[in-house]
Amino acid sequence: MQQTGDYINEKKRQSEQLQKLFTVDQAMTGNFPTGTFIVPGRLWVKEGELLAMRIDGKPLSAKPIGKKEGGKPLFIHLFTDILVVSTPKPKGRFKYLMALRLDDLAVQEVHLLSRE
Repeated sequence: MQQTGDYINEKKRQSEQLQKLFTVDQAMTGNFPTGTFIVPGRLWVKEGELLAMRIDGKPLSAKPIGKKEGGKPLFIHLFTDILVVSTPKPKGRFKYLMALRLDDLAVQEVHLLSRE
């Protein structure tokens, strides 16, 4: 019985991820290649605002990338195989900037020391 419940929960989770994929596809504007979002096997994982980490001469602070820093606010959409970078627009829309294949990216731990 537990296996059946786990199976149903997993299928429900996959369905929700697929629905989110379609939602992002519909909310995206701008010039992006056909098939950027809807491809077999791709699922939505997570999304959120991109934060820039910087040292202001004091302790490390995290601030959103925005107009004060000379750039636009950025929004990231993580899928199982790509990372999509966009800018938020009104009414839950996004302007596509680029898509990066996760196979081409590397994560590196960076240790920053604050100046006291």
